[in-house]
Amino acid sequence: MAKRKITSRVTIRKHIHVGTVHYPPLDSNHYGPVREVPYIRLRGRWLVAAGFAPNDLLDVRAENGRIVITRV
Repeated sequence: MAKRKITSRVTIRKHIHVGTVHYPPLDSNHYGPVREVPYIRLRGRWLVAAGFAPNDLLDVRAENGRIVITRV
């Protein structure tokens, strides 16, 4: 597969909030506590400008307070 040309030579910086998704309780008791799970949604034309395309395979590494996403 040919390498895709990155169209942006400048760093693209975004400020994104961590959202919350509510999952049902783990046990069969429907009255148990609802689990709050953090989530991050990334979308937009800026991803194309950064060299990402739909259906790309990504490597995601989470470190202390940092997430690194790299196209494989």
